[in-house]
Amino acid sequence: KPSSPVIEKQVEKPAEVTTKPAASSSSSSSGSSDSSETETDRSEKPAMTKVPSPPPGPKVSSPVIEKIVEKPAPDTETKKDESSGSEDSSSDSGSSSSDSESENEEEKKKSKEKPEEKDIKSDSNAKSVKEQKDLPISESDTDKKVSIFNSDTDGENMHGGNDPDEVEAGEKGATSYLSRIGVKPGIPVEGSVTPMFEGKSDIDLNSIALSNEQVTEISDYLAKKDDIKTFSLRNACLDSDKFENILKALKTTKSEIQMINMNLNKLNATSAKEIGELLVEKPSLQILLLHGNPVGDTGIKYISESLKDIHSAYLSHKDEENPPKYCQLLELDLGDTAIGDEGVEHVSTLLESNTSLKTLNLNGNTKITVAGWKRLGKALKKNTTLHTLTLDFNTIGDDGIAGLVSGLKDNQTLKVLELEEGSISDEGGRKLVELLKCNTTILDITVSPGNAISEKIRGEIVNYLGLNKAAAQPKSS
Repeated sequence: KPSSPVIEKQVEKPAEVTTKPAASSSSSSSGSSDSSETETDRSEKPAMTKVPSPPPGPKVSSPVIEKIVEKPAPDTETKKDESSGSEDSSSDSGSSSSDSESENEEEKKKSKEKPEEKDIKSDSNAKSVKEQKDLPISESDTDKKVSIFNSDTDGENMHGGNDPDEVEAGEKGATSYLSRIGVKPGIPVEGSVTPMFEGKSDIDLNSIALSNEQVTEISDYLAKKDDIKTFSLRNACLDSDKFENILKALKTTKSEIQMINMNLNKLNATSAKEIGELLVEKPSLQILLLHGNPVGDTGIKYISESLKDIHSAYLSHKDEENPPKYCQLLELDLGDTAIGDEGVEHVSTLLESNTSLKTLNLNGNTKITVAGWKRLGKALKKNTTLHTLTLDFNTIGDDGIAGLVSGLKDNQTLKVLELEEGSISDEGGRKLVELLKCNTTILDITVSPGNAISEKIRGEIVNYLGLNKAAAQPKSS
């Protein structure tokens, strides 16, 4: 007869199964389950096979699994107790026949247990992958964005990127940004969300599908506070109606908010107009992230015009003894906002006059044509402040690159240009080499993965970037 400790080990297995979320559908974890089996697992299996197989219990329905995911600790104990009761009764009724079980029955039991253990490990790995996907990125990594406050280095690449010399020639092209990070709709949570940020200077609720009641709760809290520095509701399933409530709180709060992150929501042109008005009322704001919101050309127009008006007012009063404070936006993320050539026209007009913007993200706006890229190139010829320009996942093409290069040859401030997945071939690559020969301020151009630029041309780009970086180093006395 199997000893009591062995029976307890048998009990723990089903209990582990009930505490794992149904994440086994994730393809990223299914291949590692066999290799992750420990020596302890293998040594315990022979002892476990001596115990008679308990009668199959009722299948757990999907609602029960969802509850277990939300409250793992209480449900684990409940499931374990139920399993223990079932196991005790089965061991009593089967004790008289356990010694006479055949080897064939033991082999069947082994085959049933092994897949079960495989699923356990697979689910665990899947959960780990899911947790990694939920981390912020940028798309606009929140941590990286905030670091701009403490950065005195003009050449710092705040967005990162893949250097051409670090990418193999045969590497597969990257998927679009949103596909790459596996964005899924925010998950609803029950009850109050205030405990998640209460007492902190940052309100950071990412990937939570906020209800109307929770939006009101957040708005009321924000309106009363005076020490909030960053406000992030990324991937929170916010539409223009819910955002209106948030906007009122952003306008009335005495907090000097430095960053607003509304990435991956459903804000439209009307919301963008209200954001433009907010820029006028919040001179403390330095970073505005709207990645993935379908504000379109009209929405970009509202934001650009507000920033231009702010700049004009700043110039009119800057020489006064006590000039008023105006918003000096340092970073603007307009990636995947459904803009086309009209939107680029508004952005270009802004760049020609703006003297504060350091980082601009236009990722994933595939409606922009060659004419739009040429217009942006003309604006970059006049701009004197932009340091980082991110244009990944756009269909720029060789002709679009030519338009950008024509303006960048005379630009003396841009240091980072990101062009992943830009439909660029060797022709466009040679244009970039020509650019680096006459523009020595550019220190980083990212062209891999996702472009059909040969290894030879990429090597030339790397060489000239190396020369620029060497020249930018301070000379020792």
